[in-house]
Amino acid sequence: MLNLTTKFRTVIAIAVSTSITVAVQAQSTLEEIVVTAQKREQNVQDVPIAITAVTGESMEAKAITQVAEVAAYAPNVYMDPTTPFGASNNILAAYIRGIGQSDFAFNLEPGVGVYVDGVYMARTIGANVDLLDVDRLEVLKGPQGTLFGRNTIGGAINVITRRPGNEFQWRGEVTTGSYNRLDIRGAAEGALIQDTLYGLVAFSSKNRDGYQENRPYPGLTFNNDDRSDQFIHKYYDTKSANGGENQDNIRAKLVWDVNDDLSVTLTQAYSTTDEDATPTSLLSYQDDPTTFTHLYDLCIGAAPGPGLFVIQNFIPPCFQNRGIKPGIPSVGAPQYTQPALNGANLDADPNNDRTPFGNNFGGFGSNFITNDPDVSYASGPNFSKLEIHDSMAHVDYDLANDWHVKYIGAFRYLQFNAGLDFDSSPLPMLEVSFDTKQQQWSHELQLTGLSWDDRWEWVAGFYYFHEEGDLTDFVTFPAGFLQIYGENYFDTDAMAVFTHNNFAINDQLSITFGVRYTDEDKDFEGRQRDLNMVGVNLALPDNWGCDPNPAVGCSRNAWPDQNDFTRYYPLGVNNNGFSDVTLRGGVEYAFNDDVMAYFSYAEGFKSGGWTTRLSTPHLTIDPAPVSPFVNPTNQLSLAFDEETATTFEIGLKSEWLGRTLQLNLAGFFTEYDNIQVTKQVGPSPVFDNAGDGEILGFEAEALWLATENLTFEGSLGWQDAEYTSIDAGVNKANGVDPLTTADNWVNVPEWDITLAGTYAYPFSSGAVLAFRTDWSHTSELANDLSNTPVLMQGNVDYLNVSATYTNPTDNWDLILGGRNITDERHIITGQHQPAAGMILGTYNRPAEWFLTLRIRN
Repeated sequence: MLNLTTKFRTVIAIAVSTSITVAVQAQSTLEEIVVTAQKREQNVQDVPIAITAVTGESMEAKAITQVAEVAAYAPNVYMDPTTPFGASNNILAAYIRGIGQSDFAFNLEPGVGVYVDGVYMARTIGANVDLLDVDRLEVLKGPQGTLFGRNTIGGAINVITRRPGNEFQWRGEVTTGSYNRLDIRGAAEGALIQDTLYGLVAFSSKNRDGYQENRPYPGLTFNNDDRSDQFIHKYYDTKSANGGENQDNIRAKLVWDVNDDLSVTLTQAYSTTDEDATPTSLLSYQDDPTTFTHLYDLCIGAAPGPGLFVIQNFIPPCFQNRGIKPGIPSVGAPQYTQPALNGANLDADPNNDRTPFGNNFGGFGSNFITNDPDVSYASGPNFSKLEIHDSMAHVDYDLANDWHVKYIGAFRYLQFNAGLDFDSSPLPMLEVSFDTKQQQWSHELQLTGLSWDDRWEWVAGFYYFHEEGDLTDFVTFPAGFLQIYGENYFDTDAMAVFTHNNFAINDQLSITFGVRYTDEDKDFEGRQRDLNMVGVNLALPDNWGCDPNPAVGCSRNAWPDQNDFTRYYPLGVNNNGFSDVTLRGGVEYAFNDDVMAYFSYAEGFKSGGWTTRLSTPHLTIDPAPVSPFVNPTNQLSLAFDEETATTFEIGLKSEWLGRTLQLNLAGFFTEYDNIQVTKQVGPSPVFDNAGDGEILGFEAEALWLATENLTFEGSLGWQDAEYTSIDAGVNKANGVDPLTTADNWVNVPEWDITLAGTYAYPFSSGAVLAFRTDWSHTSELANDLSNTPVLMQGNVDYLNVSATYTNPTDNWDLILGGRNITDERHIITGQHQPAAGMILGTYNRPAEWFLTLRIRN
């Protein structure tokens, strides 16, 4: 590994080599963008943080309607609008500078914080915010621990919605396009009492059909008793396509300027989604005798091996019913019982035959692999339902002596239900659904001011956050051999005090110092069950868990709950506390009004927790009797530790050529410890600490107003993320090969590049015709911890184009555009599921066109 000094020399060398000299006379200047990254309004060029700021007008020009789409225009930022088996496009898997979160479970904290009007959105579910009537969006890169707090270890996304004013305004748009798309957006604002009370109402409705068709599998033989809707699900709702959209949003805002010093803002927002699940494709299948899928084929008599007599008498999972077993304690467990498979394809009755999953027993292959990203044979659960209520209150009060106090209070209620036929087949091999409810309350008090002849700008504050909720997993694994009913309950309290200071030593040199203390208390109770009692079936078939050898004893005595042998998770409520002090420091030097260089040091912190999704019982006796199913000396650790990041950054913010060329550069080095990852243990994706790592990176952003009518913009991101140490027991998806320092990190490409150009042709009538082209490139990245080759995303190039006509009176626009016009297809997320022998993935959206009519007064 390179030492710190060598790494910084590398960064500086790249920065120097990327310097640009342009000598072109332009005719106007770039517009100033005001941000609140440091809890006060500043020109983005004066903030010593690497920020990508996108205005509402820019989002309209780029046809950006949700947070995940901003990633294409921000270097070293990667976002997916879904996660493996998350089933929803409303989940945000956000990564900034190599740090993020690719799982949606309630027990996992995001690595990139999402804020709307200063309010933290705690869950990745619902974080892919619809950008409804937004003033601007700020992407803050690197740890933001002092001002934004916990779980901003990679960075923060700050969404600022529009504030209503005195003037009455209205605006609306209608969009049609591929897959019967119909989007409607509108807003109206104005004074209810002139100069005192203002209101705004904005709404959006987004609808389109799915892009992956679910086709009936030809020649399917399938016993009705084995329909997937007979197994455990939150709901059972299936559709003919995946990837559709059906979402409605509304926001109302009321601003009361009580007097010159006091202002109160109240916001109420509601969002509802009822749409298809995300598309999934079966990419690969290996018929391994150790998998549950092979066991299904074996039990129906389709796999080579034992005959009907052996299946019906000597293989318990084949001749036992799938569900609660008579005579074995299962107090309180739901009843989802299906009859035994019992060699159905080998008996004398052809009417009960079942279709096997594999077609090349002992090798690779399944008839359900379509090799077409837009076609699936799925027939199981297919739904994504999300309901969100948001209430916010902002109180701003100007005190004497340039002091200012602000209060932000908020409440959010979220309910999420989703279901996915993850195996992409008509058989109930791997079907999942989820039920999540979450409530959060937050209160923040900020005091800002100027002191010492306005040379000292400071912020001090207090923050309190409470969250509670539950997540229930419903998982049907091959034909009900494993039926997970996973209830989980959460309760979190967090508080923090912080200060952030900037002191101007003189007109050119200033220093920054910030500190935040966070204290967090978490409760968690897991009630994971397997309703088929596979542990009893496979580990305890003789004498109900007692080995014939008395020296071995009864492994049933080590089960977590002796009154419920479906229970895998230990009894009781888990509690843990996390506290941390995060620091920020820096030096800034302004060469002149247009060029500023800075060096900064920043820390970030993300708390730990407990993993869920157990698919084997967590034995409670140590040492416990060894069973064929679970070895207690190699049990999964249920708790994982907090992770931390420390970043050193050097940057340059500059404007040239009469402020027509903006060039911002940044280089960074991050020490990243106790990295939290999702790893595969048997059938279960669980959470753990992988080890430590380092990230070296560089980024450049440029915006050039070449003439009044011609604009170019571009960005370049490079990052090298490496493990420096790996914790013992962190294995790949097959559970055998250990993770190595050579493996790629999830969702962290080495390179990303964006180039865009806009040319506006003015007509003599006053009308304008503008043409825009956006090209983005992302180098290879891994979609899972194991770097599964089938799931690796290769080099990706996107090309979007649009033409916009604006009428002479500037009160309507007509936009015709195309996204991904080269029809680039690749895997954006997926899972290697070794216990089923499957590799499953989700493809990006295909080429699409759209036509938008935008009107305003």
